[in-house]
Amino acid sequence: NIYDIGLRVPDGVVVDEHRHREVTLAFERLLLGQIEPDGFNRLVLMAGLLDELARARGHIEHKRYQQKGVSLEKCMNILNGLNGALDEEGGGEVVQGLARLYEYCIYRLSDVSVSLSLEGLDEVINLLGILREGWEGVSAARK
Repeated sequence: NIYDIGLRVPDGVVVDEHRHREVTLAFERLLLGQIEPDGFNRLVLMAGLLDELARARGHIEHKRYQQKGVSLEKCMNILNGLNGALDEEGGGEVVQGLARLYEYCIYRLSDVSVSLSLEGLDEVINLLGILREGWEGVSAARK
C-alpha cells in the first residue's frame, strides 16, 4: 500500500500552490484507478524530453542559438504529443491539469527561445522532472 506521495523540489525552486495541487490531484486519481495512463510511453517520452531540455540548456550557455532553436522545437513537439495523447473526454480534472501543465511548459519554452532565460528553462525542467518522478512512482506501485 502507498500511504503518502511527496514532491521533492530542488533548493531554490518555487512551485506555486496551484501547480502543486494539480500534480497531487493527478497522482491521487492515478492511484485510485480513476484514470489510466499509458505509463511506459509517457516515461519514454519524458526521458527524451528531459534529455533534450538539457541539450537546449547547453546550447544557450554556449551561445549555439541555431541548435538551441532546434532543441526547443523538439521539446515543444514532444509536449504537444503528450498533450494530444490525453483522453480529454474520460480523464476529467487530472487530464485538464496535465493539459494545462503541458501548455504552460510550451508557453515558457517559447519565451525561453526568445529571452534565452535559463531560469525559465530550469522551471520547465523542474516541473517535468517532478512529473516524471511521479509517473515512475505510479508505475512502480502498480507492478
